Amino acid sequence: MSDPQAPKRRWLTWTNLAWLVVYLATMGAVIGSLAYARTQALARFDNESAQQAWDQFRTEMERQTAAEDASVLRRVPGESEPPTLRLLRDYYGTTLGIALLLSSALFATLMVMIRGVVSGEKFVPHDRQ
Repeated sequence: MSDPQAPKRRWLTWTNLAWLVVYLATMGAVIGSLAYARTQALARFDNESAQQAWDQFRTEMERQTAAEDASVLRRVPGESEPPTLRLLRDYYGTTLGIALLLSSALFATLMVMIRGVVSGEKFVPHDRQ
């Protein structure tokens, strides 16, 4: 049971609206940044010259791995396309979802910390005697 004398808690306050606006702007920036990165990656890696450069890189890695005097054992990439291209072309939805989830968690953590600092009691040190 709730106490009838207790003041009702209001969720729709100017502070909460300000936090909502900042959150929506932050998530908009995350979405816009990832969309821009996707556009740039598709323009850079989804063409014949980029595919030739990737194939040349894989061939060089195979040559270095097969050399008997190789000082470092490297794993040759098994994909026929650059990983950035596959990530932002084939798994864009998953990438966007994870980016929004992690950004939201970071935002919520920072919001709780900032609100705690701003609304907390003022620190008053005890006098040493």
